[in-house]
Amino acid sequence: MLQIIKRSPPAEGRKLRDIFGAGSLQAKLRIGLIPPIVLVLILTGYITFGYYSSFIHEALDRTARLQVNVLAQDVEAFLAACAGDLRFIAKTARDPATLRKILASLLETSDINYRELAFISQKSTEHLFFFVHEKNIYQTAPEHFEQIVPDSLIFYEQLTHLSPGQVWVSSVLKIEYPVFSAEHPNQKMVSWVVYFGTHFAEIVPGQGGYLLLAVDAGDLRNILSAHRAQALSIWPYSQGAGKGGSYLFDPEGWILFESEDIGLPRVELGTDMSRAGYTGTLGSENLATAFKPDPEFEDYWKMIAEVRNSRSGVVWSEGFRAQRGIFGQRFIAYAPVRFRGDKLSKPAIYAGVAVSERTRLMEIAMFKQVDVIFIIILGTVVVLLILIGLLGRTITRPIRHLVAALDRVRQTGTMGPVEVPNGGREIRALQAGINAVLADIQQHNASKQIAEKEREASVLRDRTPVTEADLPQPAIGRDKDAMPEIMGFGTKIEKLQQEIIKAARADADVLIIGETGTGKQLAAEAIHRHSRRAGNPFVAINCGELDENLLLDTLFGHVKGAFTEAKTGRKGAFVEADGGILFLDEIQTASPRVQQALLRATAHRKIKPLGSDRESDIDVRLIAATNADLSRLVEQGSFRQDLYFRLKVITIATPPLREQQESISILAWHYFLKAKAIAQKEKLALTKGALEKMKRYRWPGNVRELINCITRAVVMAEGQQIGAEDILVEGDETLSGQSRPADSGSGQAKYAEPIEAGSASIAFSYELNARQAKIYPLIVRQGGITRSEYQAFWENPISSRTALYDLQNFVDKGLLRKLGQGPSTRYVPYFPVSGRSEGPQNGDEP
Repeated sequence: MLQIIKRSPPAEGRKLRDIFGAGSLQAKLRIGLIPPIVLVLILTGYITFGYYSSFIHEALDRTARLQVNVLAQDVEAFLAACAGDLRFIAKTARDPATLRKILASLLETSDINYRELAFISQKSTEHLFFFVHEKNIYQTAPEHFEQIVPDSLIFYEQLTHLSPGQVWVSSVLKIEYPVFSAEHPNQKMVSWVVYFGTHFAEIVPGQGGYLLLAVDAGDLRNILSAHRAQALSIWPYSQGAGKGGSYLFDPEGWILFESEDIGLPRVELGTDMSRAGYTGTLGSENLATAFKPDPEFEDYWKMIAEVRNSRSGVVWSEGFRAQRGIFGQRFIAYAPVRFRGDKLSKPAIYAGVAVSERTRLMEIAMFKQVDVIFIIILGTVVVLLILIGLLGRTITRPIRHLVAALDRVRQTGTMGPVEVPNGGREIRALQAGINAVLADIQQHNASKQIAEKEREASVLRDRTPVTEADLPQPAIGRDKDAMPEIMGFGTKIEKLQQEIIKAARADADVLIIGETGTGKQLAAEAIHRHSRRAGNPFVAINCGELDENLLLDTLFGHVKGAFTEAKTGRKGAFVEADGGILFLDEIQTASPRVQQALLRATAHRKIKPLGSDRESDIDVRLIAATNADLSRLVEQGSFRQDLYFRLKVITIATPPLREQQESISILAWHYFLKAKAIAQKEKLALTKGALEKMKRYRWPGNVRELINCITRAVVMAEGQQIGAEDILVEGDETLSGQSRPADSGSGQAKYAEPIEAGSASIAFSYELNARQAKIYPLIVRQGGITRSEYQAFWENPISSRTALYDLQNFVDKGLLRKLGQGPSTRYVPYFPVSGRSEGPQNGDEP
């Protein structure tokens, strides 16, 4: 019995058949026409580019050869000019005075920087050495000849073989020579030079010898730099700068020096860029910055061999292990530098020059070609799409109506049924299927939302107590006690701690920026504790608490009798903080007069107390803090720009709590433990639901709001646990009802009367001073206090500055909050409820 097996076509064949057999008319036309046409256009562009890229390459090669040969000719002309000057000196000089005059004339009339002119006697030690320093000529006395490095007598062997009129040239050498003058006693100068030598009949009667003329090697480098600058303007789409584009090398293979940016100040000879990509020997016997590549760089040593044989050429990017561009258009052109000792001798190879360049001309041409092909393809596709669209418009109209209906569902989010008018049987069947799917999606989303809300609610209802094991742990190797002032984990906190450590190591002024309640003063105290000034005072002043005159007096002090009430002198905060750190909070509130005084103090580190005629020096590091955008205040003219930049030497930003969610658990646990110890509720537990609620909240008041929220929850807790319902944040009905003060008949707000024992315990647990610990229960009972009332409370009067310091310290510790501004500012507790007025009651003493 025969069994016929029907083999199915391959998967690729089925897909293609599905597209052409069951696809739409527009899809068939697009797939059938557009890809072949695009392919033909791409192939045409590729072939075209292949033809003219070869011509571009040839043009670049010839241009490079021309450029490097012109550079070599300029170097040869410079060497010939120096040799000509030496011959002129040998021909016209007859005595030492004439020798000096000729050198002075050359310095005035020539652009060449000559550094030395010397006469080496053949028969005696009556040598002559003239050195040039800052266009002045100095003659070295015989007793100082041994201080000249190198000794010019080392050239004697090369000079003895010279015939009259023949010139010898050295490699680049380093010379040191003394400059003895009234302006420069015992001074030595260092230069890198090239020596030229020739035979000299006699300058001292009866004594012949040799002349040596040294020219600054920087002049040769300047020729390379000038050519490099011109090349950058000539080469199309060139990449690179003037530094390292060209360099000079000797026949032994040493790269002597490279070009520099012509616009930069004069720098020493170097080979930094030229030796990039090579390994080898740095520093020759005569030149410390010379570089000689290792023999493994065969292409480089082929170039050296070509120069020795007096040939020039171009090596493209495959040589020299250079970094290649997209299409490898990097080359090094080279040419020999010849020197003719006299008119009869054959030119000798003195050195070689190389020009390293990377041009993007080929890449740009390719990109332009791609752009043209892309535009042609795009235009062709657009035309074809228009034709295909017009052809299939009537056929695809019902489907487009269906797509539009689905798009409206997506935009509006409503899962109602879609309807397509004038649709055929197929469209109606598709419409029914889509509506069924939409109904299923709508039901699924509703179930998902209910489950999500239930899950969130169940998390908040979790009554499991939080333990330290539930908290995030610090990274391995990180000491969590290294900076106890700054708590929390995560990249934001780690960055803040690193910036504080760096700022502490320096001694510059610091500007701390951040929102209210982000711990700007804690950051300042951390800088103080980790700095070298840790053993000296840390004085904190809140500029927003004081008016202009009081702030000036607080900062700079006054002398006795400076004004009517000045019965005694006052040091001022700058003097009190001498040797330590002065912290200025809310610096943006300082008036223009205060800003002017601060600018002078920070600029000169001197202050003048009110009523004093003498300035005194101060050694104070200034740390300013602000929760405002000082740059915008500078633009508005309300803050001095010069003071802004004086303060902004080091800037540290304290991150808001909403940007460090990972720290909320640590902070909440820390302040929960602190608050329950303060409230003497050691058995009180914090539930995971409460912690989750705090982690979800945005905390616009930052850490200060978090502390107050936890403190309120601990103080008001009646059971053994704090749940999510006990954590009252902005937007909760319970908090909103409590945060609005009830209106009494007198129009004054009513505040809670907390338990006195608890408030006193809080005061002492926050490490308050004796005055603060004594008065805090009274402040809580009467619902608030002003600065003048705080001063009047004490039998022995205290200064307004001391009162403001104590009250601001209450605010910083989260025990009081400020209402109003200026002298009428009131400081009230954080426990509002009806039954107690904000101000003092009748019969109460403030």
